[in-house]
Amino acid sequence: MYLPTLSLNLTNEYLRDLSKGPTGTVSVGETIISGNASTYQHSLALSAQYLLYDFGARSLKYRNVQRNVALAQYAAAQRSIDFRLEVLSLYGAGLKLHKKIGIWSTMLSQRREVYQFTQRLVEAGNKGKLEQGNAAIALAEALQTCESLRLEMAGVLEKLTYYTGTSY
Repeated sequence: MYLPTLSLNLTNEYLRDLSKGPTGTVSVGETIISGNASTYQHSLALSAQYLLYDFGARSLKYRNVQRNVALAQYAAAQRSIDFRLEVLSLYGAGLKLHKKIGIWSTMLSQRREVYQFTQRLVEAGNKGKLEQGNAAIALAEALQTCESLRLEMAGVLEKLTYYTGTSY
């Protein structure tokens, strides 16, 4: 940015004339090609460049780069905060599911007892088959709810494992 720039270019070309008839001398810019013969062309260019005055562009570019660095740092901090919030929300969801699983497991054991008592009462003749069917349906619903909560908990634990790298 602050030093002179030197550049050296070497070019080798092969020019092939595809015209059928003889033509005269052809000039393209500063290059003169005589006749219609195919030929090699070589060129060497040396250039030097130094910026004398930039009208404040360097300082503006430098400040823009500094702003871009600061913005990238803020974006990285925001991604870190978002990541932590995601992990915390998954942890909270896991705790809620753990409590629900405990509650529904207790309800499942109680509904299993109700079904067994209802089955004994049906065998004794004090209750009908309808009450036994209702108890069986309640038991099946509780079992299904427990299984769906366990599957949901497995999904939350899998996501936590993905984010944290620790197996749960």
